[in-house]
Amino acid sequence: MINKTILITGGTGSNAIHEWLLLRKPMLLIPHANGGSRTGQTQNAKYFRDAGYAELLHEEDMTDQAFLKAVENVYQNRKSYVDKMKSSETGDAVNKVLALISETEHTREEKAGI
Repeated sequence: MINKTILITGGTGSNAIHEWLLLRKPMLLIPHANGGSRTGQTQNAKYFRDAGYAELLHEEDMTDQAFLKAVENVYQNRKSYVDKMKSSETGDAVNKVLALISETEHTREEKAGI
């Protein structure tokens, strides 16, 4: 389902935003205003904004107009966000992980004499 989306709006939990980065989905990130166990969300959102992967809208600044303006901005600049994501260090992470698994399996088979 996410593969078919043009852009994503949502919270800024680390797992979610890194998945969206790997899928190269432009993001409007809205970190929780209240700290507690979610204090890292603002830091995550700022990092992704500064890297050029996302737009940031603070929950306390949220109005209908501000939200619509931010979504429009992400949509209008989606190619720029995707281009930045393509040049990120995560780059081809899935293929790198698969290659590492294959290499490990090959090494294990060699040691076992298979």
